[in-house]
Amino acid sequence: MALVSEKTEETVEDTKRTIPKSDEEWEAALFLKAEKSSHAQTTFDEETVASEEDEKRKVNPAIQSLSRIASQAFSHGNWDLAESTLERAIKIEPSDGALWRQLSYTHMRAGNYEQALAHAQRSVLLSNDSERQMSAGLLDKILKRIADN
Repeated sequence: MALVSEKTEETVEDTKRTIPKSDEEWEAALFLKAEKSSHAQTTFDEETVASEEDEKRKVNPAIQSLSRIASQAFSHGNWDLAESTLERAIKIEPSDGALWRQLSYTHMRAGNYEQALAHAQRSVLLSNDSERQMSAGLLDKILKRIADN
């Protein structure tokens, strides 16, 4: 019985460590996959986005290009361009939970909480097991922002 309790505590601690806390951590995790890189930056350079994302998901070239454009737009606070670019990528890969999560976060940063909520819910449904936790964490973050406003 004690072994089960210890394992549960370890899982809870692992969960706390993997969900980003600050906006900078969210941005790094969503656009740079900081959890896979010990030297992640909170700026969004093309090489980092391309190498981290493309290798992980083996995305088609159109998605790679659109992801780079969205990352650059996001890093400059151009929410409209980031949103429209991610929406184009989603039309190509509508079942990609990571794209929905990025779109959700972009809407949240732009203050569009209702849209962010809808996209985060879709991201939770479409994310694979390893990414679902991050999508659920984003959903929680959006719900807290809605409650605060």
